[in-house]
Amino acid sequence: MPGAGIALSLMLTSFITHAQDVAPGATPKWYVGGQVSANHQVYIVGQGMGFGAPTTTVGGYGGYQLSPQLAVQAGLSYGRGSTPAEAPSGQFNYYPQAEYVTSLLTLPVLLRWDYVTQPRRFRLEGLAGLHVSYFNLRQRSGHLQTEPRFVTDSRGVNGYLDLGLGGRVQLGSRLEVAADLLLNVNLQHPSNFYFPLAPGGSAALGLHYRLQ
Repeated sequence: MPGAGIALSLMLTSFITHAQDVAPGATPKWYVGGQVSANHQVYIVGQGMGFGAPTTTVGGYGGYQLSPQLAVQAGLSYGRGSTPAEAPSGQFNYYPQAEYVTSLLTLPVLLRWDYVTQPRRFRLEGLAGLHVSYFNLRQRSGHLQTEPRFVTDSRGVNGYLDLGLGGRVQLGSRLEVAADLLLNVNLQHPSNFYFPLAPGGSAALGLHYRLQ
């Protein structure tokens, strides 16, 4: 975690240093941003068992405009899932099984293709990329009130393919509100899934700033 934070700081420092060399009036090519994201993805642990779980993350990113329509960006986000309430049900006071993410570190890389070729206040983008998630997953066994409860903590690293759409609304000459909607697919196949894919999704909202 500290190493990833240092790497992101160095990347952002490089963006700012390069931005100072851009000629006056030139279109800014480097940008930075921050966002809050609600996510749901499949986490695979142990002998290939997959568990779908929601999380909320906060992160930052930096990017470079390769052409007027194509940009590449990389970032870092951190978050966790909510802890399910332990509420018994039925006449036997049964506590259901639950799985939730106690910590999540994600490193995404995205390509952004701008569908709008003319200068507009609103822009629509196609998104494609990959991300890697480092996570801690807690599994809580189902049990009756009179039985012992078992808790298992697992760590894992999973890779995902991302596809989606992004939108940006210009607030000023360099500042924009950005929203991304992404579908993700775990690159592994969970052994307990009947379907060939392990899909998920995310919705993010944040601010996007183009450097000078």
